[in-house]
Amino acid sequence: MAHAIKKLRKVYTSPFSPTIKQARLPRRFYKLYMSMLVNKLDLRRQVDSIEQELDKKLPYPTNIEEAKQLLIRSAQKYVRETTKKAAELRKTYLKEQAIQLETADDPKTAEIRKRIAKAEAIKKMYMKLR
Repeated sequence: MAHAIKKLRKVYTSPFSPTIKQARLPRRFYKLYMSMLVNKLDLRRQVDSIEQELDKKLPYPTNIEEAKQLLIRSAQKYVRETTKKAAELRKTYLKEQAIQLETADDPKTAEIRKRIAKAEAIKKMYMKLR
């Protein structure tokens, strides 16, 4: 049983940062839009909600092939590149938040952000030791 558990594929999720969230939204947008084209469904409400979360305006695909070949692949490539830098993005996100909260005269919340960053670093160290 222990051997089987070790053989299971480990799923690693990337830590949260707004940059990663923004990188994943275009992929979700294009997959949803492609689903709308293929299945002939009205998913405008979902597409509009994703568009509101996005920082930039995305071009609409005109057909399924364009959505598959160009837009989804480029969005997935950007997500992969961003995910590789996820740990560093998380660190900078927490540091920026702590600095921003310190300047806003909220030292308790800033200290919490620093402790979160420290706990994540300790967790990473112990995971390497395992």
